[in-house]
Amino acid sequence: MRTPLMALLALAGCAALAGAAELPRGNDRFRLGMTRAELQAKLQERRVEPLSNARLVVATTSADPDVEYERYVFVPAAGAEVLAEVTLAYRLPFNRTRFDAVMEDLLLELGEPNEHVAPGQGTDRALETMIWTDGRVAVRLGARWTEQQDPRSDRMMVTWTDLRMRQAVAAALRPPRPKKK
Repeated sequence: MRTPLMALLALAGCAALAGAAELPRGNDRFRLGMTRAELQAKLQERRVEPLSNARLVVATTSADPDVEYERYVFVPAAGAEVLAEVTLAYRLPFNRTRFDAVMEDLLLELGEPNEHVAPGQGTDRALETMIWTDGRVAVRLGARWTEQQDPRSDRMMVTWTDLRMRQAVAAALRPPRPKKK
């Protein structure tokens, strides 16, 4: 898990130095940085049902029939909880046509990705990943292409991350260090 996060952070730094155009902080479903109350209102408006509601994470159904669930991660900030990361997990089975349709939507919305790792290029030979980043926001489309899709490991996901806030989420969720005596 650390390797993809470190890769995203490295990409974010490179993109910031290169002066990449700013990515949107969301779409009609959400906006990174919105409060938990604002997201709840948006979810009610979209008529999606909660699946779980934890301290800093909310999972819901989706109005999109191709999406199995939506996951929203918050970080405490200035007396409120603000949205730091959103993941849309697509239903199995998915296929190349569905992946290409999601990719085309993201290309229209975000432009060309900063990185595209095709199946067979990375350490996970079945994984395909496209990453867009501007140093503040990272959007990642990923899918595993295996002959027989396994519901325990194969997913197609789109994840929007506010990189600065995501670091705060990781710190908030990390167990406290034992006090030295």
